[in-house]
Amino acid sequence: MRPFRARFGGIFAIVAVLAGMAGVQVWRLYHTNPPFQNLLKAEIATPIDTFNASAANPADKHMIIVTGSGSHVQFGPKLFPALITAYWCPHCQRTLVLLDRRQKTLKRLPIVISTGFAQGTTLAEAKNLTAKEVSSLHLRGFRVYYLLHNWRSTVTEFPTLVFSRGGKWMQLHGEHTIAVWRKAIGP
Repeated sequence: MRPFRARFGGIFAIVAVLAGMAGVQVWRLYHTNPPFQNLLKAEIATPIDTFNASAANPADKHMIIVTGSGSHVQFGPKLFPALITAYWCPHCQRTLVLLDRRQKTLKRLPIVISTGFAQGTTLAEAKNLTAKEVSSLHLRGFRVYYLLHNWRSTVTEFPTLVFSRGGKWMQLHGEHTIAVWRKAIGP
């Protein structure tokens, strides 16, 4: 009897091709983290130049994030503005690079909440993947937290900036121009 993988290898190859054609990332099918890749030149999009903020997802108010040392922190206004990113997201990578390069013109940098990890990812694995991203993209000055579990119920788009305006929690999704980020990050 041939091993499972050998017997069904052709089926997996077909599924991988079809998933690729459908825009589904194959790694999600297997529930493992892909290795970090510099994707700055992938899925190029024109940054949004409109301030199109909306009310934040109510689930954000119950989000528990983890510091690099493993302490659990309740997400909230003390951490705002907060940029939620995934290391495998080209739009997130370009946003991080843009904010990093323009940080002298910003009043402050948002904290980064690194997420998008496969279920069961340990803090050590998440830190390793994020460290590779920070190193490869030459980022500096960002304070990083991690959202390891149940992120799919909270985060619907990447990148997402969560911030406060007039006491209300707001969010901004997608790749934007620096003028829009400045307006959202604000004072």
